[in-house]
Amino acid sequence: MDNKSNKNNPSVDDFTINSVYLNTFRKRKKKNSPKGSSSSAAGAMLTEDPSAKDSASQLGKSSYDTAVNAAQSIESIARSGDAEKITDFDATVFTARQTRSAAYKVIAATTMVTCSQLIPLIYKTVAEYASAGKSADKSPVDGEAAQTAGKDENVTTIEIDVFRFFRSLKQRWKSLLLITLLGGILGFALSTFVITPKYQSSAMLYVTTRDTTADNTTVNLQEINASQKMVDTYIVMLQTNSITNEVIKKLGSRHLTEADLKGALSFSAVNNTEVLMITVETEDPKLSFDICTTYADIASRALEDIVGSGTVKPIGEPTLAEYPSSPSIPKYTVLFAFFGLFGLTVFYLIRTATKTTISDEKTLTEKYAIPVLGSVPDFFKFSKALGISKKDVNLNAKLKKKNEDNEKIITTATLLDQNTPFPITSAYNLIRTNILFSLSSMKNGVFVITSPTANDLKTTSAINLAICMAQIGAKVLLVDSDLRNPSIYKYFKVGNKHGLSRVLMGFDTFEDAVIRDVRPGVDFLSAGPSTPSPAELLGSTYMIDFIKAQADEYDFVFIDTSPINLVSDALTISSKASGLILTARENKTKYPELDRAIKSIHMAKANLMGFILTDSSSADGGYGYGYGYGGYGYGNENARSNKKNRKKEQKAQN
Repeated sequence: MDNKSNKNNPSVDDFTINSVYLNTFRKRKKKNSPKGSSSSAAGAMLTEDPSAKDSASQLGKSSYDTAVNAAQSIESIARSGDAEKITDFDATVFTARQTRSAAYKVIAATTMVTCSQLIPLIYKTVAEYASAGKSADKSPVDGEAAQTAGKDENVTTIEIDVFRFFRSLKQRWKSLLLITLLGGILGFALSTFVITPKYQSSAMLYVTTRDTTADNTTVNLQEINASQKMVDTYIVMLQTNSITNEVIKKLGSRHLTEADLKGALSFSAVNNTEVLMITVETEDPKLSFDICTTYADIASRALEDIVGSGTVKPIGEPTLAEYPSSPSIPKYTVLFAFFGLFGLTVFYLIRTATKTTISDEKTLTEKYAIPVLGSVPDFFKFSKALGISKKDVNLNAKLKKKNEDNEKIITTATLLDQNTPFPITSAYNLIRTNILFSLSSMKNGVFVITSPTANDLKTTSAINLAICMAQIGAKVLLVDSDLRNPSIYKYFKVGNKHGLSRVLMGFDTFEDAVIRDVRPGVDFLSAGPSTPSPAELLGSTYMIDFIKAQADEYDFVFIDTSPINLVSDALTISSKASGLILTARENKTKYPELDRAIKSIHMAKANLMGFILTDSSSADGGYGYGYGYGGYGYGNENARSNKKNRKKEQKAQN
């Protein structure tokens, strides 16, 4: 029974593991909170040890009495008006010295009490830094400069990666195969129906310089070389006007011009021997045969008469061609198929070498040496399962129309729920697991989600990460800090009158502004009304206090910010968070934009946890490996019912 349930729910093991990580994080967070942190160890020590408490109190009281007596003596002298005894400057110095002495005594007493607790902690911290520093540069400034120089060099250098090119070809194997087939079909059609076929006839003549009527049959090498040279002479002579005109007259009324005849003729020595070949190729097989026969008869007689030496004899008789010699259908088919494949490959090579947008996850990781937390496939590849029509998808691609009804459909469909296709759910589960793996080095559960530019799906990623975390039992707060262009409230179909801006300005309390359980376990704080100076508001101490308070209240806080290359809001907030997550969209986000964003993050010394690659073409590969709609309740019937339910909700709202 258990095996069967695990088979139907492939995320059971992941859910259990993630729950364990969540509980461990909660215990460590509680231990490191101000109420139980090591910073309050001194106070706890004083409370548990009454004698230490009394000694510290007595020493502090005596120091305090000394400072008070000094201040009273100065005050009495000042009131008496005796300026000769003490001046204002001397009084100030005397008071400062006495107060400083009292403060030193208090600090010494406190240090003596807490020393036994702090020394082990300091020793452990120093040991960890020492071990980590072995792999670093000896000079912190030089090491940081070298690291920055290396990053700048990596950012500005564009390399042609052969493996990247072949990965690109592998991803486009369907288009390569299609172009190859189309090229072959084009070559077949041209050679069969377009190009006029031609027929070829040929005659061979044997050329020799010796007298064939003599009884001497011995052939020496000198005669063979002379015959081969004679062949070259005969080829030149056969193309003279006298011979071509004689051939035309003998053929009679064929309407054949001298230019046509010369264009159809070709002469060659067979393998550099004494054999001369005459080849005729025309569109009429009978004409080719007649020209070849006539030329062979005239050539053998005319050459002997003109040269006066040597002998020319025909070898066999010309044959009438039954099949066309050109075009060759197999040759044209293979040639055009090859040129189609070669041309498209060259196009992809140039495109890959000059492409500035992100192509795949592996290339992104290799270029920046920054982990990719997960790759999320395009939601609209699964539009049928999501209950979205092609019309809605096309409208979404044209956001300039600002169709509100379409926007409601699209935004609702991109949120994780029971109808979300498995590849998308699995992608966000993987991102959740990778975040939980990194919690051991996190100071809190606050994460900033941003992107280099707009339309990189950072808002969708922030919402779905919050929903995904809440699914393992975490208490999650989702904050929309994009005060310039808020949008998360549209996804949840709530208002934006109360939100972060009013909380930071003191007009609303957090309890008044927060919206509880927009999804199970997820509380939402919208951006609120726009303000004249959002950057100053997000960088204020009120924002710091807000983040600290919510980090103690919630397990995880996901903050959606403005694009990092447009405004610096994300950098301002990231210094108070555990990590910053950067979303990038495949085939849309450009490397120069990503370079600029990463450089800004490094300059701000923020913790860049990794990338989330959205609209990834390689992320939906699991969809074809047994995770079809039917196996997980995403069949056509469920898709149709899902679509009907969305239409009903839309009509009810209207």
